[in-house]
Amino acid sequence: MAVSNPSEEKFLNKVSMEYGAVHGGMHFTPAQLLKMGTSQRQSYLLFSTYEYQFGSIGVRYVGFLFSVFHVESYREEDPQKKGQDEVLAERLR
Repeated sequence: MAVSNPSEEKFLNKVSMEYGAVHGGMHFTPAQLLKMGTSQRQSYLLFSTYEYQFGSIGVRYVGFLFSVFHVESYREEDPQKKGQDEVLAERLR
């Protein structure tokens, strides 16, 4: 079963395809994605997980039987910006 888990390249192809669909047809190859961000794949017996992160944004996928499924997209808050927003809110009160 572990052999049927999608490869990192298959996950990257999914990231590339979905990025292009969301951002007006822009396209990055898997090699370009690896240069721009970080990629992490974990393979288990029945499935695999995958995360790609570029700066403060990222996506998570799960793979099962040669298929890739989107789990979530996220954006990490910039702790410095959050602190600045809190100071600004205090000044406005």
